Amino acid sequence: MKVITVGAIIVLLGGGIGAQNLVSEQAVHQAVKRFVRAELEGRVEPQQRFEIFTRWQGDIELGVGGDVEISVRRISVQPFHGPTVVRVELQVAGETRRALTVTVDTRFFKEVLVTTRGIRRGEDFRADMFELIERDITAEKDGYFTDFEALAGLQAKRPLGFDRILTHRYVEKVPVVHRGDEVQLVVVTGNMRISTLGIALQDGGLGTRIRVRNVDSGKILQGEVVDSTTLKVTL
Repeated sequence: MKVITVGAIIVLLGGGIGAQNLVSEQAVHQAVKRFVRAELEGRVEPQQRFEIFTRWQGDIELGVGGDVEISVRRISVQPFHGPTVVRVELQVAGETRRALTVTVDTRFFKEVLVTTRGIRRGEDFRADMFELIERDITAEKDGYFTDFEALAGLQAKRPLGFDRILTHRYVEKVPVVHRGDEVQLVVVTGNMRISTLGIALQDGGLGTRIRVRNVDSGKILQGEVVDSTTLKVTL
C-alpha cells in the first residue's frame, strides 16, 4: 500500500489487497505524529525538542477496497504536553469506516541544571554543584534553571539529592535579614511615609516578604526586604 500526504490528511493508495483494506499500525502512528507536529509548530520554546509517542497497537482491517484517508483531530482541550487523546478517522470514498481514540504522549526535552551531589538545606548554590544536561522536563511544573548565572544569591530551600533537576521549589534567596534582627520599618500609607523600629520574625532575602513586629505597637506586619536593615511595609 502506497502512502501519500494531502495537507494534514494521509492517503493510503490501495494495491494488491483485494477487497480487504488493511491500515497498518505504522500508518496510524505516522498520521498522528504529523498532526501533532503541525499543531506544535511555532509553539515550542527555543533550545527545546520534543518526541511523540503514539499508543496504538495493531493493524486495522476495514473490509472494503479503495484508497484510505486517515484524518486526525483533537477531542480534548488538553495541550500536546504529556499524554492526551486524538480522534483518528479512517475513510474510504468519503465515508468513515472506523473511528479510533488514540492516546499520544508528547515529551519535551531541554538542557537544564542537574545536581552533581546532594545539597543540604541552606547551602549557597555554586556552579560546581550542577551540570547542564538534557532531561525530560515534561512533568516539571515548578520551573527549572538553564543558566549558571541565575544561581547568584540563591540557596537551597530544602534538601536536594544527587542527579536531580534544580527547580524553583528547591530555591530561595540567601537571607540578608535574619530572625531577631532589629530593622528599620518604612511604613507607606497613601502619600505618607513613616519610619519606625521593628524586629524581624523570619529570615528573608532581598525582595521577599517576611513577618515583622512593630516595636512601638507590638503589631505583626508583613514587610518587603529592601536591604539588610530595612523593610518596606505597605498599609
